[in-house]
Amino acid sequence: MSELQTIAYEPSRLDGVLWLFDRVYGEAPSREEFAWWFDRNPVGPRTVFLADDGGHVAGVLGASFYRAVVAGRETLAALPLWAVTDPDYRGRGIFQRLNAAVETAARDAGASLELGFTNPQAGPIYVSKLGWSDVHRLRIWARPLAGRGAAPDPHEVGEHEERAYRELAPRLPSHFVRDVAYLRWRYASSPRAYTLVRSANGYAIVGRKRVRGVRAAFVADLVAPTLRETRALLRTCVRAARGARVLLALLPAVHARAYLATGFVPTPETIRLIGHALDGPLPVGPRAWHFTLGDTDYF
Repeated sequence: MSELQTIAYEPSRLDGVLWLFDRVYGEAPSREEFAWWFDRNPVGPRTVFLADDGGHVAGVLGASFYRAVVAGRETLAALPLWAVTDPDYRGRGIFQRLNAAVETAARDAGASLELGFTNPQAGPIYVSKLGWSDVHRLRIWARPLAGRGAAPDPHEVGEHEERAYRELAPRLPSHFVRDVAYLRWRYASSPRAYTLVRSANGYAIVGRKRVRGVRAAFVADLVAPTLRETRALLRTCVRAARGARVLLALLPAVHARAYLATGFVPTPETIRLIGHALDGPLPVGPRAWHFTLGDTDYF
């Protein structure tokens, strides 16, 4: 049996990484998306590790970094993502070794916790074998759509969005920081298509994705100071979602009633949120965090 090594990713290994994703999942991310996630993130360093077997990529695990407010203190959070293992190498502890490398890199970068919007394959390993904790199940809500009027005019991300976030931030539980640099990276520079719309004192971002074969739109982010302005932005999101069959969202920590009033209903689908404290607290429970679908790597 050959000797596996855990090594840091270099761009010269990209072909092998994409080949493995295609083999395991039937599709691979584009080169542009890979570079966007790991090379252009304005918060933390490129963090991707490979399980290497004599030049063959047998496993991959990366992490993306986010500035976060956790229990009232600004810190750094790391999100492990894009985990994949060659089926021929399973049962050899590759995932655990890659996770240890990512955790070390997260500590070295100054992260105080790790979070994961995990899937049914990775979640049990993180919780049962690696000591992570269940934080909460994030329920996805949906609003059916029909043809609507003219779509709203999109905007460019700027100071308006950060100012709106700064006004609302003191009312939010633990969450990711939405400054201009983050918003421009996460939405304006993304290979995925998003539409930014504004109100007088807030904003919303709408994305699109096929979910179980259905054309869906989703509220990637929404920040507004009042219930009334939240409802107005949601109506604008409905118009921005023209052509989709359904508009998806997570209920926010503030102004959740606006979503119910706009016609959102709970679905059976949830996202399992798990976490691991590195240095400091890990808030848990249904009211501990504020997340939107755009905070996840799924959307």
